[in-house]
Amino acid sequence: TVTYKETNKSYGSKVKDAFSAVWVGFILIPISFLILWFNEANYVYAQKALNNAGKKAKYVDSASAVEAEKRDQLVWLTGRTTGEGSALKDAQFDVTAPGDALKLQREVQMYQWQQTKHVDKREIPVGNNQTRVEKTERFSYSKVWRSSVISSNSFVDKSHCNPPEIKVGSNQTFAKPNLSVGSYKLGSTFERLIVPNDPVSTKYFQYYGNAYPSAPAEFKIGDTRVIHKVARAKEVTILARQGAGGELSEWVDNSTGRRVWAYENGKKTLKEILDSKMKTEGWLCVVLRLVGFGLMWLGISMTWEPLVAIVDPVPILGPLVDFARNVGTGLLAAVLSLMTIMVAWLYYRPFIAVTVIAGCLAAIYHKELAAAFASYM
Repeated sequence: TVTYKETNKSYGSKVKDAFSAVWVGFILIPISFLILWFNEANYVYAQKALNNAGKKAKYVDSASAVEAEKRDQLVWLTGRTTGEGSALKDAQFDVTAPGDALKLQREVQMYQWQQTKHVDKREIPVGNNQTRVEKTERFSYSKVWRSSVISSNSFVDKSHCNPPEIKVGSNQTFAKPNLSVGSYKLGSTFERLIVPNDPVSTKYFQYYGNAYPSAPAEFKIGDTRVIHKVARAKEVTILARQGAGGELSEWVDNSTGRRVWAYENGKKTLKEILDSKMKTEGWLCVVLRLVGFGLMWLGISMTWEPLVAIVDPVPILGPLVDFARNVGTGLLAAVLSLMTIMVAWLYYRPFIAVTVIAGCLAAIYHKELAAAFASYM
C-alpha cells in the first residue's frame, strides 16, 4: 500500500484552468458539427450503395462451374466452405484436426502473476476553503493464463516474479489451401472471417517443456497450456465481386465508392443480407448522432466553465449556476444538432427533406383551416 497526499488547487488556479477549458470547447464544437454532417452523408451513401447492390446482384450456383460471363459483377451464392488437402496437423504437439476443419489454431498460454492497482481517495478539510486529498494505492496479485509475458519488473511487491519468456512453443495457425465455396475461391477478405473457435485439445506442460499427463490440481507459475481450436466447414451465404477464376472479393459501387460485401452463416436470401446490413448502418447512424450531440454538449458546456468556476465558492449560487449551465447547454446542443441534421438532409436527401417539410406545412395549414372553420361555425 502506497499513500500520497495532494492539496487541492486554489480558487485562482481553478478559474485559470476554467478559461483554458474554453479553448478545448471551441475545438470540440466544430468537430461535433463535422461528425453530424458527414454521418448523414455516410448513411445516405450506404443506403444508395446497398440499393444498387440489390439491383445488380446476380445469383450463381456454387455447385456449378464458374460463370465466366459474370466476371467483375456482383454475385451472391450459398454453399458449404471447403478446402484442399488432408486433415490439418500440428506435428510439434501431435494434434490432428477433424477432417472437416479448415483451420487449426495453436494458442500457447503461460500461468503468470498479474498486478492490479486499486486507488482510494479521501478529502480532508485544511481550512481557507481548501481540502487535502489523500490518495491510497493498493496492489493486489492474481494468477492468470496469458499468451504474452507479463513483465514483473514494474511490480511493487518483488516477491511476485514471472518468467522472462514462454519456453513451450508459440501461437500458430494452420490452414488448408484454396478455401472455397463450391467452385468459387474465397479471397483474403473472406478467409480472414474463418476464425477457429471450437476447442479440440488442451495440453499442459511445466515451464521447461515436461508434459503433465493430465491437468494438475494446482498449477505453478511458469506452467504452460497449449490449446488447439478449429474452424469447421459450414454452410454460408456470400455477397461479393466475382473475379478472375471465380475468386470472391469486395465489390465497389461506382456511384458512391462504397465497398459492399457480406459473409453470413447459414442459408440467407439476398433481401435478408441487405436488410441486415441496412439495419447495421442505421444503428451506426444513430450512435454517431448521439456522439456528435454529446461532443457538442460538452464543447458548449466547457465555454461556460469560467462562469461556473467564478461562482463555485458561493453557497447555493454555485450549484445553481452549474445546474443551469448543464441544462441550458444541453438544450442548445440538442437544437444545434437537430438543425445540423436537418440541413444535411436538405443537402444529401433534398427530395425526402422537401417532402417531409411540405407534409409538415400542409398539416399546420390544414389545422389552421380547421380552427378557422370551427370559429366561423
